[in-house]
Amino acid sequence: MEEILRQLLEGQQQLFEGQKQLSEGQQQLSEGQKQLSEGQAQIGTRLNHLEDEFSAVKTDLIHVKVELTYLKTDLSGVKTELHNVKAELSEVKADMASKTQQNENNHFIGALLHRTEELNALVTNLGYTSAKIEGMLANAATKDDIADLSAQLQVVNERIFRQETEIRKLKIG
Repeated sequence: MEEILRQLLEGQQQLFEGQKQLSEGQQQLSEGQKQLSEGQAQIGTRLNHLEDEFSAVKTDLIHVKVELTYLKTDLSGVKTELHNVKAELSEVKADMASKTQQNENNHFIGALLHRTEELNALVTNLGYTSAKIEGMLANAATKDDIADLSAQLQVVNERIFRQETEIRKLKIG
């Protein structure tokens, strides 16, 4: 009987220890659930932050597209100005027949050269602006967009080169 009582006491003690371990396990599970909830909240916060940043990037891209539109408009204006300068140079060639008008024509050519330098500066400024925008669009701009801008700048540069050549010919002539 004494043996049975001792076994019962040991069993009861084991039950208490098992109950204690079970209680500790439940406490650990509760802490784990709390940590999971905190982790989910952190993930939610990070996702919200990423969505905000993505929205800001979209806004920046819209601004860059608007700037590109302005740049294209400016390039069209430069093309028009270069066309006007070419037309004026043609008029100067026709007027240079008489020696009495040659001095006046020389002053006019000087003004045209000055205007050409201003246009060159404007084209250079547009080039820098374009380079800046291309830097901003390095990840967003397509190769076609960049090729279009490059082609447009090439056309402007070719026109300026032809114009300067014509002016030099006029100075020499």
